[in-house]
Formats: sequence, structure tokens, C-alpha cells
Amino acid sequence: NDSKSLAMANIGDLRGIFQFDSQGIRALARNGGVDSFNDLVSYCSLFRPGPMQSGFHEQYIRRKTGQEEYTIHPLLKPILSSTYGLLCFQEQIMQVMNVAGGIPLKDCYVVVKAISKKKVKLFEKYKDQFIKTASINLGLSLLDATVFWDQIERFAEYSFNLSHATAYC
Repeated sequence: NDSKSLAMANIGDLRGIFQFDSQGIRALARNGGVDSFNDLVSYCSLFRPGPMQSGFHEQYIRRKTGQEEYTIHPLLKPILSSTYGLLCFQEQIMQVMNVAGGIPLKDCYVVVKAISKKKVKLFEKYKDQFIKTASINLGLSLLDATVFWDQIERFAEYSFNLSHATAYC
């Protein structure tokens, strides 16, 4: 959390730094601001195809900078509050699937790995359970619970776990 390093990151002066050398991720850091090392860890994880397909990288910036209001369901607050109510790391996917969808954690790990390897048959069997249970636990319509599942599925296609994103940073 060196103040000079944070100031450099805030203006996108990250060229030549592993994982932060592209124009896109430098713009993400500039637009969202870097208040701590954890911001860089989140940006590193969000600047991947899965999170970007879901638009989470842009939504994260809007929420972080106060441009977008949001609420987090009380069941999901312990899981998503540090990332402005958005999925950012694989561990969060597993916890959401467990808490909201009632899927045992040991199976959640299998689902995340299966999704990342595009082995649909291995995780398809949990879809109905997640949708049904999440709609009850989170007070969502079946359609909204399905949208949530679809976001998880897209996000997990290529996402990082927290330790991997931290090590990269």
C-alpha cells in the first residue's frame, strides 16, 4: 500500500507490470481507482473473459465509484460485500452456490472446475437445484434465479481464485 505505487496505479502507469501491461486493464485501474493492493487483485481477476462477458468489470467500476447503487441480499453480504455485490473470485462462486443454491461445498468445487473446462454434463445436474433453491433463499423469481445461474456459468468459464489473483499481483 505504498502511496507512490498507488498514485502510479491510479493514473494507469502500470506498463511493464505483469498482468497490467494491456491498455484495457490499465484503463480499468484508472477508471475505478486504486485505493489499496486489494483493488489491483480484484481488477486482475475481473479482467478475464468470464467476468468481462458478464460485464462485471464495468459494473464493478460503477459501483466502486458510486455511479451505480446496489443492494446485496443479507445471505450474500458476507460473500460479496468486499466486491460491491459482484462475483470476482471462484471462491465466491462456490459460496454463492452453497448458500443460495443449497449445493454442498464439495460439489460446488466440482461445478466450478467443470464449468471452467466446459464439461456441461458434470454441472448441468445442479442447475435445477440451484435455480429452485436460490429463488426461495434469495426471494427471486425463477427467471431471475436462472439469470443468476447463467451469470455464474459465464463467469466461471475463465475466472481466478483469490490466491491466484493475489499471486499475480
